[in-house]
Amino acid sequence: MLAADVAAADFGTKGGPEPANIDEIANVLRQDPYDMELLISYGTSKGGSTGHLALAIRVQAPGDDLVYTANFYADRAPKHAKGFYTDDLMVSVPKKEYLFKTNSSLGDTASFGLDFGEIYKRSIIGVRVYGVPAAEKEALAAFFQRINDDYHNRVRSTEYHDGEIRYDYIRLNCAKTIGAAFKYGAGYHDLEVTSAKLLSGRRLVAAANANIPTEMAMKL
Repeated sequence: MLAADVAAADFGTKGGPEPANIDEIANVLRQDPYDMELLISYGTSKGGSTGHLALAIRVQAPGDDLVYTANFYADRAPKHAKGFYTDDLMVSVPKKEYLFKTNSSLGDTASFGLDFGEIYKRSIIGVRVYGVPAAEKEALAAFFQRINDDYHNRVRSTEYHDGEIRYDYIRLNCAKTIGAAFKYGAGYHDLEVTSAKLLSGRRLVAAANANIPTEMAMKL
C-alpha cells in the first residue's frame, strides 16, 4: 500500500505534484489576443489513434479559457455506470486544469489524461482563432449546454444527430459534437458534419463515414 501511494504521488500522475509555474505559463500564453483555440491531442502509447478534439473559448472562466470536450464515458454502457464521470456528455473545465492539473474539479471519477492533465498522457496541438464575435462564442457555449440537456433527457433524433444523444466513438464523438456546435449553434451552415450510420450492425460501415478530429479541425 505504501509503495502504491508513493507511485501515485509521482510527477505527471493523478494526484501527483504539478509544475510550480502553471499560472506563469498560462499568463504568457494568454498574452496573445486569440478568441478560441482548437486543441487536438494524440495518445502517446503505441498503436493508431485518430486523436481527440476539444475547444477552448476565451473569457468563459475567470482568468482562463474554458475547454469543452466530449466525455468518452458518457455512452450509457453498463461498464461505465460506476467509477467513471458520466454527469455530462460535454465536459467543461478551465484550460489550466484540462492541460496541467493532476486533480479535477469534476471529482474523483474524472479521467486523468482525458478530462484533466492531458499534457501528461497526450501530445497536444493548439490552433488559435482570432476575431470571433462575442455572440458566436456565446452561441457555441449555449449549444454545448443544449447537448448536455439532450443527454440528460435522453433525447433522440435531433437535427445534429440521428439516435439517442450519448457518446459514441464513431457516431457521436468529439469531432462531431464540436462540429455540430459550429454548424447548428454558431451558424456555420456550410460546415460538413457527417452522420455515420450502421448497416446490419456493422460498425465498420459507420467508421468509413465518421467525423475525424484532425479533419474537423482542418474544416474549421
